[in-house]
Amino acid sequence: MPASSSTVLKWAKRIFTPLALGFIIYFAWQSRDILVTVIANAQPDFLIIAVFLLIMVHFVAPASVVMILKACGSSISYKFALKTHINRLPARYLPGGIWHTVGRTMDFYQQGIKPVHLTAFVLLENILAVSTAFIIGGISVWYFRGLTDIWGKIAVVGCFCSVLGLSLAPKILNWQILKSVSQVHYRFYLQTIGIYILIWFLMALAFIAYLSAFPLILGEMSMLEVGGTYIFSWGIGFLAIFAPQGIGIFEMVAGNMLNAPLSLSNIAVLLAGFRIMALIADITLWAFSHFWWLRKKP
Repeated sequence: MPASSSTVLKWAKRIFTPLALGFIIYFAWQSRDILVTVIANAQPDFLIIAVFLLIMVHFVAPASVVMILKACGSSISYKFALKTHINRLPARYLPGGIWHTVGRTMDFYQQGIKPVHLTAFVLLENILAVSTAFIIGGISVWYFRGLTDIWGKIAVVGCFCSVLGLSLAPKILNWQILKSVSQVHYRFYLQTIGIYILIWFLMALAFIAYLSAFPLILGEMSMLEVGGTYIFSWGIGFLAIFAPQGIGIFEMVAGNMLNAPLSLSNIAVLLAGFRIMALIADITLWAFSHFWWLRKKP
C-alpha cells in the first residue's frame, strides 16, 4: 500500500471511531424518551443469556487458532491458546481494533511459532471469519429477502465470493506465503471452517437473545432472519476497514435490514448496546480467569 494511502487510512480510522460514537450518543440523546420506554420493558433474563453465550464463544475461538496453526504446519496447545486469548481481551478496546490479534501473535512467536506460519495464521483467521460470515449470513439474507431486494443481491454476491475465497485461500497461501516451508493441511482447514460455523451459531444466538430482551422490537420477525442479519451485517462492518470492528457500520446496516417499529437511528442505538453485552462478557471472563489463575499460583 502506498505511503499516502496508508496515512489516509490511518487517519480515517482515528477519526471515524470517535465520530461514530459521537453520532450514536447524539441519536441516543435525541431518542431518549423512546429508548427509555423500550429499555424499561426489557427482560433482563435474555440479557444474561446473551452474556453467557458470548462468554462461551471465548472458549470455542481458541480451538480455531489451534486448528489454523495445525493447518499451517505448527502446533500449540488449546490451553495456551485459551490463556493468551483471555489475557489479551483488554487489547480489543485499544484504538485500531487489531491489538488483540497483535498481542496473541506475539505470544505465539514466543512459543516458537515460525513467523511465516504466524503470517499465514493472521491471514487465514481473517479470511475464515469474514468468509463464513458471508456464506451463513448471505444464505439467510438471500432466503428471506430474495433477489428483488438490494441486500439480497449483495448477499448472493458476498456468498459466492466467499465460497471462492475459501476454496482458493489454501492454494494462494501455499504459493505466496508458505512456499516450501510447509503446505496447508486440508483436513485441519476444513475442521477450522466447522469451528467458525459453531462460533457464528453462538454469536447469532447471543444477538437473538439480546434483541429478545426487548419484546417491542422483534415483533413477528423470524429468529433465523434475525440471526442471519446479524452475521451478514458483521461481515459488512468487517469490510469497512476505516471503521475498527465495524463500529457504526454494523449498526446502520443491521438497523436498515431489521423490520423494527423504530426509526433507523433508534434501532442503531439499541443495536450498539450489543457491544456493551460483549464488553460485559469480556470483563467478566477476564476478571474471573485472573482471579482463578492467581488462586492456583503457589
